[in-house]
Amino acid sequence: MIFLCSLELFSYLNEVMDQKLKQKGCSAVEVNISTYGLSLHDEKMDYGNGEVYSEDTLAKKFIKKLHGTRTKMLVGIPPQKRFNKQDYGLWQNDYYKKAGEILEIGNTYGIHCVPSDSLHFKFYRIDDIYITGGINFGNSMWNDCSVLVEDPEDKQRLQFLFDCSWQGATEVHPVITECSVKLAAGSWY
Repeated sequence: MIFLCSLELFSYLNEVMDQKLKQKGCSAVEVNISTYGLSLHDEKMDYGNGEVYSEDTLAKKFIKKLHGTRTKMLVGIPPQKRFNKQDYGLWQNDYYKKAGEILEIGNTYGIHCVPSDSLHFKFYRIDDIYITGGINFGNSMWNDCSVLVEDPEDKQRLQFLFDCSWQGATEVHPVITECSVKLAAGSWY
């Protein structure tokens, strides 16, 4: 199965999640997500008479369903780096703020959500359902695609890549502890 946009992907992920939650209960559902960036903005519609209607996107509906599950979520962010006296990526304060925002999303939705500055891998796993490809976690209308993976060996290889990425982000990441402290204090700077 091929998903040609985030609307198709998150429609499918929401259906799968509803089935798994009904079958097993939330504490028995295991979820792994790897994405570059994360967008949870609500959809806003104007009725034309000045009234604005707001609705959760499919991505936001999905992340709300993750509360209480065994979820590990890696979110790629641009690195803070300097090469040949040129800055690229994020400035240090912006980098810390972005990392803190990702940790706050994890706190808000009750999931283990970790930033990584060496990640561009897109991966969604709900128990035995594996999806990979180019679609990030959000409500983008960019032309992109992801695919449902069915081959057991391919699933193993993707899980290995996720596990290695998770280990690298959680054991080596230089700012998680500092951001957690700043998050608890209510300040990113």
